[in-house]
Amino acid sequence: MGMIWSNEEIEYLKDDAGFVKMSTIAKNLGRSFDSVQIKMKRLNINHTKSQTGMLTMHELATILGVDRKTVEGWVHRHGLPCKKKVTKEK
Repeated sequence: MGMIWSNEEIEYLKDDAGFVKMSTIAKNLGRSFDSVQIKMKRLNINHTKSQTGMLTMHELATILGVDRKTVEGWVHRHGLPCKKKVTKEK
């Protein structure tokens, strides 16, 4: 049987999933990558995109009816706010 997850660890996982690499979360919690991945699935936060509540450039482009590269241009040329999303190990 593995280590019991504390409330603080669970909150850290919920807050940082999608913004911090899972390998970094595992390291910060002193847990294995697999342990973190399993806990995320059990907590129903295994899909980091839905965890962040944000849209991808592609999703925004589809909603607005423009090409994804157009949205990317807005980010670079006009300062459209964005965050780099982290999924799994990348």
